[in-house]
Amino acid sequence: MIEIKSAVWLDTEHTAARCVVFAEALGADVPYTVRQADTGRDDFAREVWQALASFPVQDPEPDPVEQRESRARARRDTYLCRTDVYMLPDFPISEADRAVVAAYREYLRHLPDTEGWYDRHIMTLDEWREQHGKE
Repeated sequence: MIEIKSAVWLDTEHTAARCVVFAEALGADVPYTVRQADTGRDDFAREVWQALASFPVQDPEPDPVEQRESRARARRDTYLCRTDVYMLPDFPISEADRAVVAAYREYLRHLPDTEGWYDRHIMTLDEWREQHGKE
């Protein structure tokens, strides 16, 4: 028999939890991290996961702003780097497509000027093209 003593989700999708479990077989409280993906091949994980279904698992603490901003800035910088090649004068792209990419890059560069930008979805070039069309 497994008894959950405490549990906190590790992600907002609720696919992993850190918990303290009383394991009767051990006669002790045991810290344990369970992932939904592990339940198919691990009987103990499956039993803990099933016990979590009837336990009030706490939601994760939000990341500090600095961490969220750092992750968002890294993603934005990656998207900018991926589009550098399109701006080379000898890259084979139409001027209309180059203008779309240039507008996308401007969107990326100005993101940090927007309050709370790091908590919003950052569009990929394909998403930008779909939303703004090829002019």
